[in-house]
Amino acid sequence: MTANYVGEKGTSVIIQTPTPEWEKEYWSMICSTGPQWFNSLQDSNCRIESSFFRDNLKGKYKHIFSEIKKLTDLNSNVYLLDTYDILCPGEICKYRNYNFQLYGDDNHLSQKAVERLVYPKLLELFESELR
Repeated sequence: MTANYVGEKGTSVIIQTPTPEWEKEYWSMICSTGPQWFNSLQDSNCRIESSFFRDNLKGKYKHIFSEIKKLTDLNSNVYLLDTYDILCPGEICKYRNYNFQLYGDDNHLSQKAVERLVYPKLLELFESELR
């Protein structure tokens, strides 16, 4: 089904952006074991520059972000939940932020991240746009 078709039925569509993948960092157990008193450099290894994913020219997700933007621009019933921006608000993406782990594994969000960061933004989207 297309966005136009569901729009004709009075339905809205919410698209979520992809979030960073942490395959190398997670499987090396650097990030997933939690902070250790004896490894002060650990946190620096649990970061990726946001441009690695989002850069308009070379970013890993550049095509996805571009297509999502086109879709939301062309369809008034398509809304964006930018989970990437929620989890990577600056120029650095972190595996652990706000004093808790954001990811449960290499590419899935932790329950705390969903409850504390994503859900409030989803609720805000419902209240402001989908009423």
